[in-house]
Amino acid sequence: MRYRREITLRDGTPCVLRNPAPGDAEAMIAHLTAVSGETDYMLRYPDELNIAVGDERAYLEKLEGDMRSGMIVAEIEGGIAACARLSAVSELSRFRHRAEFGVSVRKARWGVGVGSALLEAVIDLAREFGYEQLELSVSSENARGIALYERFGFERAGAIERAFRFRDGRYAAEILMVLKL
Repeated sequence: MRYRREITLRDGTPCVLRNPAPGDAEAMIAHLTAVSGETDYMLRYPDELNIAVGDERAYLEKLEGDMRSGMIVAEIEGGIAACARLSAVSELSRFRHRAEFGVSVRKARWGVGVGSALLEAVIDLAREFGYEQLELSVSSENARGIALYERFGFERAGAIERAFRFRDGRYAAEILMVLKL
């Protein structure tokens, strides 16, 4: 499903929300690598990101025709500043009403409305795809993210203690959150 929207962020910066194209494969990998090194809230460290450009390109091509999954990037000044991915929890009939998503925002763009704009777009996309429930998991240390999700109506559905183990030996809980659409 094609998505494109032009917005102005809180700091006055123009931003284009759009689906990534296969030609964005290198930029997507660069974004994921960079954001993974800027925060502990991502699932992996930069050195664990082993995605070949051809594989990313193929994934983005597959998404172009997918009516159950999608991705939206926030393009600022010609570069990818943020990304959100939406996908089915499962294709089994008992789970088809549920979608999950993840979002990543470059640290330099925190606090200017990029995350809110992407979250709004993902919620709209989930409704268009016919999902009834949107789910996510977030590190208990990510107070900004949790506050954002709660502002959009997500509720805490549970937690898994010590779900994340960081290289410095710290642990964090995984908070499960749900939004009924």
